[in-house]
Amino acid sequence: MKQQAEPRRLPVELWLIFGVLLVLFSLLVLFITMAGIDEGPDHDRQVLVTTFLAVTGPFVGAIARDMSSCCLEFSLLISAFCAPLLLIGIAVQFLGRASGPRGYRLLLWTLGWFAWFLGGLMSFGHALS
Repeated sequence: MKQQAEPRRLPVELWLIFGVLLVLFSLLVLFITMAGIDEGPDHDRQVLVTTFLAVTGPFVGAIARDMSSCCLEFSLLISAFCAPLLLIGIAVQFLGRASGPRGYRLLLWTLGWFAWFLGGLMSFGHALS
């Protein structure tokens, strides 16, 4: 009987890198939105929602402004630069040894997620101005 190949799993260190970056950028999003979102009846809810959705990277600025058209347009513009970097970082993980040494793949993973989350901070430059 022929055995099926087990699906490829991402190593624990990749999830750890992702988790650390997500927590750090979520904290930055929390502090930025607490100070940058206008006080009002929905302030706390908007801060919570935006912080919870920090994983959306370049779209947190648009989320902070209830997806206003100009903020969404700016977020889409930023994501056009961030998304390819993230996709490269993710893709090399599934190519295995053919994509280079392990350290190289970890670096691309880290840089991809860093660029994605940094896009979120950049989107605040427009959304909270």
